Amino acid sequence: MSWGSVMSVKILFVCSGNTCRSNMAEALFKRLLWERLGEGAFEIEVESAGITAIPGARAAPLVIEVMRERGIDLSSHKAKRLTPELIERADLILAMNTQHMNAVVKMVPSAIDKVFTLKEFAGGKSLIRNILENCEAYVKSTQELSIADRARQRIEQLLRRYNELALEMEEIRKEIDSLKESLPEDLRLESERLIGLKRGFSQFDILDPVGRDYRAYKECREEIEGELQKLISMLI
Repeated sequence: MSWGSVMSVKILFVCSGNTCRSNMAEALFKRLLWERLGEGAFEIEVESAGITAIPGARAAPLVIEVMRERGIDLSSHKAKRLTPELIERADLILAMNTQHMNAVVKMVPSAIDKVFTLKEFAGGKSLIRNILENCEAYVKSTQELSIADRARQRIEQLLRRYNELALEMEEIRKEIDSLKESLPEDLRLESERLIGLKRGFSQFDILDPVGRDYRAYKECREEIEGELQKLISMLI
């Protein structure tokens, strides 16, 4: 497999302020790509943005500290606000939690075909692996479609069904909240069982360390790094 066949792929990490989780993910992923691909990593576009980011805001001090432990300097990072243009330009969008994912879809509904939480995607929804496989098939074939065209077609074919589940999850969450408010006291126990189901959705979220101590930021970094290791395994 030649990495030159997938250079059109653009990956965007999304969180709230782009001062903590998404910028850590961007920097860590670039490091992992460099370790695997060397100079070829520079040709794969990786960036991050925040839904409510204040443009130009610096990375959180504890983020700078825990990333320095990995030999990565984020002291010059400047936050970027998520825009429809960034969403449309990306081939794959990896959000830090389900709320971020839903916010992306609300901003650009057509993005439903290419947005996931990092944890659910790294857990097996291998868009990039499918892109690689189909780009390889292209190289071996005589078809005239460009690599970028093939990647976009496969994204549409493989991901539409799965991402529709994100909207269903949001509807389930709203229904659970509604039931909790309307149920009489003698049905509270049953309501708690439903809430337990809702808590299960949090398995797709990356820990938010904002307002917490150094340990929380370090755990967040390690959690992101672990998921990115899985993602890299899909690429190589």
